[in-house]
Amino acid sequence: MLITGCAANRADQVTALDVKSQAARDKLAAGRRAEQSAAVGQEHREREIVQRILAAAQGYMGTRYCYGGTSASGFDCSGFVQTVYKKLDYDLPHSSRDQARLGAPVAQADLMPGDLVFFDIRHAGVISHVGIYIGNGDILHASVHTGVTIDNLSEDYYRSRYHTARRILRPEDQFLASSSGS
Repeated sequence: MLITGCAANRADQVTALDVKSQAARDKLAAGRRAEQSAAVGQEHREREIVQRILAAAQGYMGTRYCYGGTSASGFDCSGFVQTVYKKLDYDLPHSSRDQARLGAPVAQADLMPGDLVFFDIRHAGVISHVGIYIGNGDILHASVHTGVTIDNLSEDYYRSRYHTARRILRPEDQFLASSSGS
């Protein structure tokens, strides 16, 4: 059967729409795959950062708190952060207030592993404690009571004293670039 005139044009239009629709579906699928790949890449990057931070802190878990301390014989909070980041080739000052001036501010909802989290322990409007965010609400820090440990930001003590956070890790840094899989 031969289709002529308007019917032939209509059939061509339907075929053209089918091709366009399939192309659109293919683009959407490719976009979803790219988003999923980017999300997986970001998750991988975050796991790598946590692994590197934990590796740098290896051997320090449980180390006692010592005001002004910067070694395995005893750490204060900023001395611990300074020591861990020194192993990652960052030169940080030994003061939580000075560390809070580094990098870029980060909203608590946007925290990523490696961000520094600051607290006002005495509720005096002054930064007096720092920890390293390692994901899932957890912070790695030197506590006055338990030494180097991991606590969660959702705990009443930390939630009520949270002050700010800063992102000091730079994506172009050597240790991050090597973990991105590229």
